[in-house]
Amino acid sequence: MPTTFPMRRGALIAAAASALLLGTVLRAAERAPERPELEALTSPHEARGELDALCRALLDVVIKRPASRAASLAWIQLEQRLVDSSAEVRRLARQRLQALAPDTAFAGAADRDRALANRDRALALLAHLEAQAGAYEQAQALQDRRGLVRRWLVVGPFGVSPNGDHERVFPPERLGADTPLDLARGFDERGRSRRWRPAEIAGIEDRLVPAGFLEPTNGSAYLLTHLRWRSDRRAQLRITSGASLRLWCNGVRALEVDRARAWGPRTYTVDLVPEGGWQRLLLKVSPANAAVTVTIAGVQGSPRLEITERPALATAPGGRARLLPARAALPERPDGNDADALFATGVEWFAAGAIPDAVGLLSDALERRPGDPWIRLWLARALSRTPHLGAQRRRSEAERHWQTLQQQAPDLYPVRLHTALALKDEGKPVEAFRALAALARDVPDAIAPLREAVSLAVAHRWWREAQDMLARWRARRPASAAALVAAARVAEQRGNPHDAMALLTTAWRHDRSDRANALALLRLALAAGDTGRAQTLLASCERAWPGALEFRYQRARLALAQGDLETSCTAWEEAAERGGGMVEPWLQ
Repeated sequence: MPTTFPMRRGALIAAAASALLLGTVLRAAERAPERPELEALTSPHEARGELDALCRALLDVVIKRPASRAASLAWIQLEQRLVDSSAEVRRLARQRLQALAPDTAFAGAADRDRALANRDRALALLAHLEAQAGAYEQAQALQDRRGLVRRWLVVGPFGVSPNGDHERVFPPERLGADTPLDLARGFDERGRSRRWRPAEIAGIEDRLVPAGFLEPTNGSAYLLTHLRWRSDRRAQLRITSGASLRLWCNGVRALEVDRARAWGPRTYTVDLVPEGGWQRLLLKVSPANAAVTVTIAGVQGSPRLEITERPALATAPGGRARLLPARAALPERPDGNDADALFATGVEWFAAGAIPDAVGLLSDALERRPGDPWIRLWLARALSRTPHLGAQRRRSEAERHWQTLQQQAPDLYPVRLHTALALKDEGKPVEAFRALAALARDVPDAIAPLREAVSLAVAHRWWREAQDMLARWRARRPASAAALVAAARVAEQRGNPHDAMALLTTAWRHDRSDRANALALLRLALAAGDTGRAQTLLASCERAWPGALEFRYQRARLALAQGDLETSCTAWEEAAERGGGMVEPWLQ
């Protein structure tokens, strides 16, 4: 039993007993039954029709009309479908698009070249949207956590000693800087295969414990990740741990720490040499059950780093996973003055996080084709996220291009959406809602205007308008998890927690990767006294996000609701210790 906060144990137990008694009284009241029509929404999501519609739009641009005057209209439909499609559908469409062979469909070389350029342009669009969906949260976490490296691959354990056998050399240490590794084979350790598996720091945590992702937990573990930043920026890696450590940067040993006779965590600094492309970091941690925190930041006096992080996984031909080489660099700047090639490369650089360089490419493309609204659109997006410009200048540069777009292509779907959102930011919610509703009416397949309109209506408690927008959203995407979550939010705000719980349950069945949805559902279940559902959901969440602090809090609340005061006290103490000394959960 931990002995942290010993003077608060008695007061905590007394408060917990009072809360348990109050919860028992509240649960004695009759609960409203769940509505059967909400449970009917649990049918599996059929993505085939959505995927076919998206692929038809892709083929229309890439194959059928590569040099047609109607290409602009086709691009409008294409981006609209790409933005509104689910991540899984975009992934499948990307695979199909990469498999296309336009050269077999044409006899003329000009049409083949145009089709290939359009295919690259569509792939760049997909890459950007995938980066927005999958890497935006990670990029924000890196900035908010001052360079905390969250995403890793972990393999192990190796050795039998509880202290990790740090002096021994295990197979992962023989991994070269550019060695592709077949993840399906793994490493042999005492007759068992040890394979790489993903490990991510979740929520408000800032430490990674490799043993939390391994079985068994003794021995040494290896962590692997890839980082990239501009080649003209100097960087430092800071590692905080009480374990023995060994670090390789692109296959070269950069740090050796033997903590066998030392106590307490310490911080070690490693200067990273900018080489361009992806930098592979391999870190040995002994023992595997020790916590480690890795951050990366710019050297004092140098410009701020903009860091891109990836989990280092890719799919090889045949569907087998493999590790990417460490120096998988960005595509080279295209030769010549072809605006299409400059545009496609600029969008790809933007999706990869090299935003200042992407701004240069897109600016060059716009100089060669000033009347192309799509080039100007992507340049405005890139300028709004350029880190080296001041905030005021960045907004003014981007806004200048948006104003030009409103004159040049006012009916373009992204331009109309931006105009509506700008009205919301200017404090004009009524005008913004009308613009979003008109855009949703004029573009039958669009989801983004409906999503923004629902959010705006809920924020201002316009319940009738929110229900109307939700009905349209769910009519267009009957099994959309995002629509179900929005409907649950409306139900909860209107005082219908059981409807909200049913909707969130359905959304969780469709998408088990949404941690915010899982946490909201767990809180509703605990508030309603449904400990059985909360127990099942919490077990699934702890398997999906091991070590996440917010679920430790919910574990303590669940134990309290079940009447297990001792377990609840212990869980709160452990959560407070792992949370860096925070004591607010004790008061709750």
